[in-house]
Amino acid sequence: MAVFAIFSLGLFQSRVTYDSISSLPVGAGSREGFEWLRDSFPAGESEPVEVYVALDGSVNVYERLVEIDAMTAELGAYEGVASVESVAAPLAAGPIVLDQVVDAADAVPEDVRQAIDGGETGGADGGGEVADPELAQAIGIYSSTRQFVSQDNGIARFDVILESSPYAIEQIDEIGNFREYASQAAIDTGLDGEVLVGGTTAVSYDTKQANDGDTLFIVPLILLAIGAILALLLRSLIAPLYLLGTIVLSYVATLGLTTWFFLNVFGYDGVGSAVPLYLFVFLAALGVDYNIYLMARIREETEQRNLHDGVQVALSRTGGVITSAGIILAGTFGALMTLPLRDLFQLGFAVAVGVLLDTFVVRTIMVPAIVVLLGRWNWWPGRRFRQT
Repeated sequence: MAVFAIFSLGLFQSRVTYDSISSLPVGAGSREGFEWLRDSFPAGESEPVEVYVALDGSVNVYERLVEIDAMTAELGAYEGVASVESVAAPLAAGPIVLDQVVDAADAVPEDVRQAIDGGETGGADGGGEVADPELAQAIGIYSSTRQFVSQDNGIARFDVILESSPYAIEQIDEIGNFREYASQAAIDTGLDGEVLVGGTTAVSYDTKQANDGDTLFIVPLILLAIGAILALLLRSLIAPLYLLGTIVLSYVATLGLTTWFFLNVFGYDGVGSAVPLYLFVFLAALGVDYNIYLMARIREETEQRNLHDGVQVALSRTGGVITSAGIILAGTFGALMTLPLRDLFQLGFAVAVGVLLDTFVVRTIMVPAIVVLLGRWNWWPGRRFRQT
């Protein structure tokens, strides 16, 4: 118990990461490109947070440029935001200002506007040069704004570039507050319509929320199902409780130990977001197999012997099988450590460590010791409790 408690201390360092870039092997082209971008530009340049405002009714985005410019400024004032790009500020702090966008939207002829909206870049006839320099400039400015406007001109997009990494857990956790802020900013600036926040950081936030919700649902469900099976098999309400406790303790100790290794030995930023839940599912499934095999044999042997001798015989007759199975399973999951992807490496390492702890500590020492200490209470309230 003391050893498991020490291992569990690693959870105080626990950090979950949703950074898909850092999960790639060192030397991967996309990872190197992201690192160059991060070192040379604002960290959020590669994956801006995207704010969409769907205007009510048949309002045209280009008719609300003043309000959009005000909302651009509001979003830019949010803590941690480096800059904001929008139809009113397509280059953020660049040379194109609101008045130029307004003038350009008015100056571009309707046929040219329709051609640009349809994806053409050379004017109404799809090619050729524009003789009027001012018209050419207006067409250029108008074209630069189209990336921030839907094809039907009813939805405006804002690219919010963060100062820190879009994968940072602090930024991910902030998305909930930012969504409320963006909705209020639209109201304050007179942009009536639905506000949605997307982008990689928002996707990571939604993934985290779903993952947390799934964990709160799946973990109790698994424990309840395992407990019911153990209660029916052992005809006891006491034994399932401490057997479930050993599963949880084994999981917590494994996650704490492997988290410490991931952060301090392997140098990772955190544990892959899917690793904790998958680790619990694997360890619970494997642990209950060993529990059923060992406890069923203890129940059988103690029908012919006293409890102490029955536990010894059961342990000696199942120990080889459980140990062999544990080593094979640990080796099988350990094979995942040969893969270059971080999350698979972490999952393979964690499950292998958990299986070994379960095999050599929990099933070999902890469970037999608890059975001996509880004596006949192992079988309460079944027939064995009354007869022992």
